[in-house]
Amino acid sequence: MSTDVTVVLPVKRWSNAKTRLDVSPGERAALARGFCLDVLAVLRASEAVAHVVVVTDEPVLVDLGSDARTTVLVHGSHRGSRALNRAVSRGLAWARTHRPASPVVVLPGDLPALTGESLTQAIHALAMHERSFVPDHDGEGTTLLFGRTPEMLRPAYGRRSAAAHAASGHVPCADVDPRARLDVDTTDDLRRALEVGIGPETATACWTMRSAEEVLEEELRLHCAMFSPWTTLW
Repeated sequence: MSTDVTVVLPVKRWSNAKTRLDVSPGERAALARGFCLDVLAVLRASEAVAHVVVVTDEPVLVDLGSDARTTVLVHGSHRGSRALNRAVSRGLAWARTHRPASPVVVLPGDLPALTGESLTQAIHALAMHERSFVPDHDGEGTTLLFGRTPEMLRPAYGRRSAAAHAASGHVPCADVDPRARLDVDTTDDLRRALEVGIGPETATACWTMRSAEEVLEEELRLHCAMFSPWTTLW
């Protein structure tokens, strides 16, 4: 498998993200931040990823700027599937110009259980096909979307995007590490992520939530030593 993968990471402004989580707006923003920073850390450390293209208007990420392995494209707020698809298309346009022959993966910033091992395993599975995708944990959405080149990708995010991506010629790859399928949209999703293990930024956000005991019950009252990746909270 090529280790020359370009990853497109579309990121909503954290204050507008994760509205289905049953916590306060400030806590939602903190969790969105934690999810995203953990995903970004995995991508930057991965030997399978050559370059990360972040498409966002989140000020913290914009201020990080670009470096040798990361490009930040400033893009308007992602509200709704059309805006998300436009953000993805912007990242793919960059890839077509700068890395036209390299494989590309579109990946969301809400996979707090993702690890380098689970990412590499998923990319291996995806790369068996010219166009492919990983369905999310309930089978209706999409986590990773793959094309052998940027031209081969057909982004169709929105409700039931898994079916839309399959209809556009992407082969589903569900037999991957569950951590690569666990996007977090609801409090139940967050509980699932806590069961399999989360990254350190997400762990910190969970631990400091004012309503943690109400939302996550016993999980967040137990010892969480040092938040080393990827830790469970029990």
